[in-house]
Amino acid sequence: DDLAHLQEVIKATRSTLLVMDGTGQVLRRGWCLFEIWKTVQHKEVKSLVVLARDVDLLGLKDIFLKLNVADAQATNEEDRLKILGEIKASTGIEAMNQFIRGALVESAIKEVQRLAPDKDKKPSLYFRALDKAGQMLTLAGRYSEAEPLMLQALEVCTKVTDATISVAFCENNIAGLLRYQGKFAAAEPHQRRAVEIAEATGGESSKTAVYLGNLGQLLQAMGRHSEAE
Repeated sequence: DDLAHLQEVIKATRSTLLVMDGTGQVLRRGWCLFEIWKTVQHKEVKSLVVLARDVDLLGLKDIFLKLNVADAQATNEEDRLKILGEIKASTGIEAMNQFIRGALVESAIKEVQRLAPDKDKKPSLYFRALDKAGQMLTLAGRYSEAEPLMLQALEVCTKVTDATISVAFCENNIAGLLRYQGKFAAAEPHQRRAVEIAEATGGESSKTAVYLGNLGQLLQAMGRHSEAE
């Protein structure tokens, strides 16, 4: 059948490429989740390659944390029921949810390790890998592991692109990560830098508004209500 055939294809290939869109829609598709599961089951997590350029951390957060294989969609209802049936009969739905989250995070970490030896030759690729791994760890609630990766991503991005909107993106993500950990004072300069760069470079007005809103929320959390207004 199709499921058995797909497993054989996965076994015969070197790796599986998962292209992550900005809303995490790929994590809602039954066949995609099945491929993630079988790739890691039949190979190692390093065989799962996740491509996630310009992924919005806030856009993926709820989808990642609330991932539920039972809600996965498929064009063909029979296919969806087959996939769910095999998952229920083997690992169970909740165990599969945890398995897939972990596989996505570990895949991102492995990519950083793989690119590290050539980081000086391919700084842009290395930056994207660091940023992706940091974001995935943040989504998984592994903040202490995410922080050094995201700070390193900012350092590499600054060297490669100088003060551009990409740097503002990194600064904003780091500020958010620090805020999650209650490190408000440490988050403030990063958030202000994100706003400054966005305004100076004339980036998307929507991004500037988001960064300003995040700064306001941060100042509110620090009890500086008059400044937040």
